Amino acid sequence: MTAEKIARRDPGCVLVFNVPSSQGNPQNDPYADYPVPDDLMW
Repeated sequence: MTAEKIARRDPGCVLVFNVPSSQGNPQNDPYADYPVPDDLMW
């Protein structure tokens, strides 16, 4: 990833580098029983 390469060269240049965590457990999703409708309009 580009941000990783830049951080290796100069860590001070990268202000925010979000790393995905494993906290999002799909087994404990409270909305798993509520499917998103196909015709949902935003």
